[in-house]
Amino acid sequence: MTRRCAAFSLIELVIVIVIIGIIAAVAVPRMSHAAVNGKVATASANLQTIRKAVDFFTAEHHGRTPNQDESGTATNDAEPIIQRLTEGPGKDGVIGGPYLSEIPFKPFANANTLGAGKSFSSGAGSYAWVYDINTDVVWNDMPIPEELWTVPGARVLLSPSELLTYNAK
Repeated sequence: MTRRCAAFSLIELVIVIVIIGIIAAVAVPRMSHAAVNGKVATASANLQTIRKAVDFFTAEHHGRTPNQDESGTATNDAEPIIQRLTEGPGKDGVIGGPYLSEIPFKPFANANTLGAGKSFSSGAGSYAWVYDINTDVVWNDMPIPEELWTVPGARVLLSPSELLTYNAK
C-alpha cells in the first residue's frame, strides 16, 4: 500500500495567493475612498452646521450678523463671533442661543478653529473655517486637493476661488 501525504501542491498554493491578491487589489482602493468620503461628509456636515448657526443668529437678531455688536459695529476679530455663537443669551446683546456648543471639528485640518476677515484668501490654512465678514458666509480655509473635488459632497467645501477653478474645468 502506498501512503499519500495530505498536503497542497505548489500550483494550488499559487492559485490561492493570486486570488487573494486580486481581491486585495480591488478592495483596498475602495476602502481608502470610503475613508476620504467619510471625511468629506463630516466636513461638509460641520460646515453646514456652522452656516445654519450663523443663519439662526442673524434671524433671531433681526438681520444683525455674528460679527456685529449691539450697535451694529462690525469686527474683524473671530473671538467675539465665536462667543456670540457658542454662549447663551445676555452677553453682548445675544438674545437666544447658544447656537453651537463649540466650533465643529474639521477632519482634514484636525482642528476646530474659526478665523474672520474682510477679504477671503483661499487656502491660507491658518484656521479650519473662515468667517468672511463681507459676505457673512463661513468657508473652508484649508485647500481641498483637486483629486477630491469630484467626491460627492466635496464641492460644498471648496473655497470661492477653488469653486471658480472647479466650475471652469
